[in-house]
Amino acid sequence: MASDYKIVATSRGEELVGGSRVATVLTVSFTTIPHDIYAEARINLVQVDATQVAPIVEAIAQSIEIIAGRADVAGLVYVQNVTAAGQIQDEMEITVQGSDPDFTDAFTWPLGELNEFVVGPVIQAHVDALNALAAL
Repeated sequence: MASDYKIVATSRGEELVGGSRVATVLTVSFTTIPHDIYAEARINLVQVDATQVAPIVEAIAQSIEIIAGRADVAGLVYVQNVTAAGQIQDEMEITVQGSDPDFTDAFTWPLGELNEFVVGPVIQAHVDALNALAAL
């Protein structure tokens, strides 16, 4: 049983994955536990076996929860953007705050690449910049 997320809904559909290629995609809508952050994982069932869906969603939910638990993260919001190639990209908008909570900044990060070891230094760079502004 998943301890880091709760499934809200699932749907299966077809999605263009480049040129005229189509893939069957399972969209899993979920909220994380305990921060109750909503996100969607769109999983290409041509590339991933259906038995791997739960571990993929679990890993994403864990990453969201780890980042949400940081003292310098004020919020996380799921968003979808469209790439230059016209593909939908799932992202998290990460709002960070400096030592002075009146100083905040936000940036987006691809949901599938949401990893504390990768995005953590980026968060810290934003925090450092906010703290430098606050010191002026």
